[in-house]
Amino acid sequence: MHSIFSFLFLSIIISSCSSLQKREKTFEVTFHATIFKPHCGGAKPTAATENGFYEALKNERYAIIRGNVYAPGAKIEAEITLDAIGSATLNLPKGEYMLLKTDKLLPIEVFMQLNKSFEKEVFKQKSLECFEQWKNTPDFIISFANDTTIALQKNAKCWVGTNPCLEYIGPPAP
Repeated sequence: MHSIFSFLFLSIIISSCSSLQKREKTFEVTFHATIFKPHCGGAKPTAATENGFYEALKNERYAIIRGNVYAPGAKIEAEITLDAIGSATLNLPKGEYMLLKTDKLLPIEVFMQLNKSFEKEVFKQKSLECFEQWKNTPDFIISFANDTTIALQKNAKCWVGTNPCLEYIGPPAP
């Protein structure tokens, strides 16, 4: 009887050790995200803003998925929320990953509702296909093999921001 318990105990220890060895080594990845905003008219710009400016991409939430081509239902490895200065840090195994804003994980109807224009007179909304393509396109693709800091940058357009499925059709800026 004593040998049966010893065998079971030894088996549990060995299986625990082998499962620990299967875990991938992780690396610290720090993201710093900014968005470029052009000067779009209105008030006279300062010297620092006349050619546009960068600011922190704050409070954005991203799902992190392995690979570089998104397929709906893909396994989410982690989620991050950028802080007030556009930064987030986490540990991941080395590899290639894509970041998708978490609203892209919602059903297409909800995604479109969140990203539509409320002022129909000055914006033209593009097709359902445009929203589907945008929804299924990664916001960023990254690759790393050790501890690293990654700069993420988005570019906004006047009046529509980062939404490629809206077109501004209103009057030109003064």
